[in-house]
Amino acid sequence: HGRRMCNPTKEHAKKLAAAGGDAAAAPTAAKQTKTVAANTKCDSDSKEPVSLVELERDAVLDPTKAIGSVGAPKFAGPEPVLPCTWRHTVHHAMVAAACVALLAFDGLPPLPVVAFMLWYGDAYTAVLHCALDREQCLDVKILTSAARGFQAHHDYPLASTHGRGVYRMICDTQRIQLITVGAAVVFGRWNVMTVRLVLLKLLLSAYGGA
Repeated sequence: HGRRMCNPTKEHAKKLAAAGGDAAAAPTAAKQTKTVAANTKCDSDSKEPVSLVELERDAVLDPTKAIGSVGAPKFAGPEPVLPCTWRHTVHHAMVAAACVALLAFDGLPPLPVVAFMLWYGDAYTAVLHCALDREQCLDVKILTSAARGFQAHHDYPLASTHGRGVYRMICDTQRIQLITVGAAVVFGRWNVMTVRLVLLKLLLSAYGGA
């Protein structure tokens, strides 16, 4: 976004000199006027972006294109930031307590299991991004909110994360953590290995991915 500088004319400089009653001072007046002009921006060009949203939108958006059109951001801005509540705090405390209890009861998990879950956590988040980045997910009611969050984040990566802090970002993963735990309770075996795998998934995919 280039800006033009206000360039006074020579006639304006001569008028300034004439007003002082000394025509010989015209070159000095012209020099002074140019100096002032060099430090003054035209009113029509002095508008600055007021937010990260504008900065990022201007960086990728042709002003002639509408939001949502081809080659333009899908959304006018990132999804609104939801406040953290006591439910998030209780959830994180329960996850921490479960990890401590597992370590006390069963010790450290085997190294091969940790290695596998590191790979799995990375693969899982990759698949999750590929799925939720599809525009079709916006039309699936149960996925709409999560899909909008993922896709708006890619249009506005700075505006959607700047100033939120780590705690706010891990709170954003609570819902998918609850889905993971619920699915394990319904479909998994009720044994130590299931608990171990679920907690590793929460630590590596949710907390680690945030």
